[in-house]
Amino acid sequence: MLAAVMVYLCWEIPWSPAGVARVLTVESRPGSVVHAAHPAGVSKSTTTSIWEVRNLASITVGKMLAASDEYRDRAMAGWQGVKALEELFGTDAEGHRFGGPMLDGMAGGGGALCDRDGIDTGGHTSSLRATIADVESYEFRYPILYLFRRQTEDSGGAGMYRGGAGISMMYVAHGVDEIPTKILHTFGVEQPESPGLCGGYPSTTNQFALLRDSDVRERLASGAVPQSFDELRGDLEVPGAYAVTSMRGGDVYFAMSMGGGGYGDPLRRDPDRVARDVERSLVSREWAQRMYGVVLREGTCDIDEAATAARRASLLDDRRLAADLDHEVGPSTEWEPTYEGQRLSEMLFYDLSGEEARLRCACGCVLGPVTVPSKSLCASARYPVQRVGPHVNPHHVGGDRFELREFYCPGCFTLLATEIARREDPVLDDGALALEWAEERFRARRVAG
Repeated sequence: MLAAVMVYLCWEIPWSPAGVARVLTVESRPGSVVHAAHPAGVSKSTTTSIWEVRNLASITVGKMLAASDEYRDRAMAGWQGVKALEELFGTDAEGHRFGGPMLDGMAGGGGALCDRDGIDTGGHTSSLRATIADVESYEFRYPILYLFRRQTEDSGGAGMYRGGAGISMMYVAHGVDEIPTKILHTFGVEQPESPGLCGGYPSTTNQFALLRDSDVRERLASGAVPQSFDELRGDLEVPGAYAVTSMRGGDVYFAMSMGGGGYGDPLRRDPDRVARDVERSLVSREWAQRMYGVVLREGTCDIDEAATAARRASLLDDRRLAADLDHEVGPSTEWEPTYEGQRLSEMLFYDLSGEEARLRCACGCVLGPVTVPSKSLCASARYPVQRVGPHVNPHHVGGDRFELREFYCPGCFTLLATEIARREDPVLDDGALALEWAEERFRARRVAG
């Protein structure tokens, strides 16, 4: 809770968590995962339930800020939802014992804001001054050799402003025949844990993978430095979220930590920003087209404006064809918010000027009365989580229990919200507090009028 409040609301004051804690009230249910009762185990909570509480608190505060005209500039999508962690233990070539953590997985991406992209490999909000060691330090401490460590292409949540890129790495055991004990632990392997805001997409998922009995040593001896499993022969092993395993000389280890969530509809992103992301290997050419609708000229990062306009129109048509809408909506008309405080999100506003308080999109479309939960007024569609990006649970760990839900304006089909949930879970509507405010404001205006 403190990590969310400090970063989202109190970043400009002296760093004093105790002072902020005094004005917070936390309500929880005793005996639950987040309020353990003796003799429940809590030793793993620092890298599991605590992170989930922080994620939920962060996106809640982010949505509150997005609903405020005064503080909207602080609205921010979710940062790295959880880090991918590992520990190594064994004896090196000189007979010295080694053991300890590898903290590369802390370098996830920052959440996007309403006016700028998230920080690439910016870390996480629970430990703002934490840093990761350089690869040479790890190679000095442990018998390993990195093949790469880099910011991951297509790992930040897509949006009008992109979430920060996460980190990925690949290494081999070096100078020893075996690393006998390797502990892997995380969550967010099946589903993204860095949520998007105001129609932004969540980030990629965490990943662990091993290529057993590969030809990596032969490739290295020939002068090549493999940059993916695709360049090697071997047997793929995907441990999932937790494993105690080992590495032998021919094994190659790969890990990825998630990026940050995106802000706003990706189809509203400036194409020039997408082109720069492609140039910097933060977004691939394929996903520039698939997610942002931006088409680049062959062999360059120059924007094909006509093809981009056509591609974006096609993606909007795809939304119209895929979406469900079970009620009538009002027409889109020229309309402009008339006074401060009626915002619900980037594109949604409460229109309190007529005989009935209504929810409107910025395009002018009347979605319906404010007494109805906002998501139920939207056109919506459900997809496999892999729609988010190429690195989202690519090995289908856990059997695809989760889905991506998209919510659109039924007039202009701008993406207004996204949600990751188990397939059987109900839609979680998040406009209750703003709805209460809107009703009170509407009644006050009626009395005054």
